[in-house]
Amino acid sequence: FDDGRFTVTPFTHRPPLGIDRRAERAGHRGGYDLAVRNVDECLEGAVAAIGHGHQVDLGIGLDLPDAIADRARYFERGEAAFESLRRNHDFHSGRIIAAQDYPAGTLTLFPQAARNGRDRAENPAKGATISPTSTEALKERVVEGVDRHADEIVNISRQILSHPETGYKEVKTSALVIDVMRGMGLEVRDGIAITGVRARLDGGMPGPNVVVMGELDSNIVPDHPLADPETGAAHACGHQCQIGSMLGVAFALQASGVMADLAGSVTFFAVPAEEYLELEWRLQLRVEGKIEYLGGKPELVRLGELDDADFCMLTHTTPDDPSFTIGKTNNGMLGKMIRFRGVAAHAGDAPHLGVNALNAAEVALAAIHAQRDTFKDEDQIRIHPIITRGGSVVNAVPDDVRMETYVRGSNVPAIMDANEKVDRSLRAGAMASGGSVEIATAPGYLPFRECAPLAHLWTANAEKLVGKDEVGHGGHSGGSTDMGDLSHIVATIQPYASGATGRGHSEDYLVEDYGKAVVNPAKAMAMTVVDLLANGAESGAKVLDAFVPEMTRESYLETMSALFTTKTYTE
Repeated sequence: FDDGRFTVTPFTHRPPLGIDRRAERAGHRGGYDLAVRNVDECLEGAVAAIGHGHQVDLGIGLDLPDAIADRARYFERGEAAFESLRRNHDFHSGRIIAAQDYPAGTLTLFPQAARNGRDRAENPAKGATISPTSTEALKERVVEGVDRHADEIVNISRQILSHPETGYKEVKTSALVIDVMRGMGLEVRDGIAITGVRARLDGGMPGPNVVVMGELDSNIVPDHPLADPETGAAHACGHQCQIGSMLGVAFALQASGVMADLAGSVTFFAVPAEEYLELEWRLQLRVEGKIEYLGGKPELVRLGELDDADFCMLTHTTPDDPSFTIGKTNNGMLGKMIRFRGVAAHAGDAPHLGVNALNAAEVALAAIHAQRDTFKDEDQIRIHPIITRGGSVVNAVPDDVRMETYVRGSNVPAIMDANEKVDRSLRAGAMASGGSVEIATAPGYLPFRECAPLAHLWTANAEKLVGKDEVGHGGHSGGSTDMGDLSHIVATIQPYASGATGRGHSEDYLVEDYGKAVVNPAKAMAMTVVDLLANGAESGAKVLDAFVPEMTRESYLETMSALFTTKTYTE
């Protein structure tokens, strides 16, 4: 706005205490500086800005001329003036800030368009105050909030266990999450990447957005005692507990009333399709334009659903002790669909007239195995193909044989090197048999890299809950997760919680202790949310300052899209 009383210039510096980093990342679009000479002009500018429909971040520099003589008195006056401004002018956000790196005599204004979420004028912060409730007191309240809803979130987890659904098919699970969120009074958006669901709670002041996630989908384990008898789907990875703990955080933050004391927002996201399954079917969804990426979180990135995310967290179950583990890394991976083509002939009377595509696949498998001593141990390469179609009928030479495999590794160069060797092996099998091979490669997931400062906050809370000896650290998993993709873009953690027994992705994987697998994770995540957003999001700002993303959303999408390839070899 411009009413002739102030010099208005584009926003050119970092917001106080790192608040509203989304504006900073976006090149400070939509922000303005107003140069002022004293506290009276600063407050006058705030009133004018509010009158033009803006939100205000108000910082009063202590080296203004009328502050030099008596800093304590000056700042005290600023606090009193701010309180008057908030009461009399419907000033819903902001607080007096005296930070050394904050430019003196500046009033920073952000139009509503630069914010994420609903207009805060429609959802005013009732608890904005100069001296907020202590962080520890807020954390005690959210822990009590989880305890009050413990039975409910455990029952929700058990309900999900009883109707397992694979990725992009989680219709019943999605509907349950929608009902629970709406029952809390949250405004829900659903149908995101087919089955995803999200809701949001806003704090009393602007600030970063923390995304708490849970995965909707199951695996396929037909022999699991709780498998769907028709589809074979089964929760043999504990995702039902992720949804329970995510909703536990929502219950705790809302019921405790702490959001009014926090600067920022919390998004609760039930995400589809983490398990990288049914590749042919998902590729058909891609052909139909229903998805672009086969995994759920990459698809959410593509859709822009995580553009407002400053932090992401999710807690996974494990059969391993101790109660919690943090600091694990994971392999990344590519997915491959392979089709060997031969020539059909009578298998008993005239096999010499055929070209056996199954033999081609067997030679290719042997060639892949022959590559294994070329892989470095530290690269954690894992290649595990399966034959999904071995032929049509037993009395005909197989002319159409299909395989799927992952190529996993701890780093992208190693994955790409192994992928090239796999392609050579597949081609060798086809050429040896006289047939052909079509190799379709799709982007899977990136290796997981944890945000250490965020993990440090979470660890302190976990240790308060269960004791230092019950929080483990480090280790590498040869498995893969699309949280790895987010970890390259957003400050991300994925701690593990015990409570399960058996082998992951097998018929004996069961969650036995829902207190450890659901209730404790909800508490640890809720406490970490408080740490990030309390005191004007001061700790959150420090984490963001320390986090250096390896990719932007744009470079990530460009990299992933380039990994879609289809090659056919006939010679």
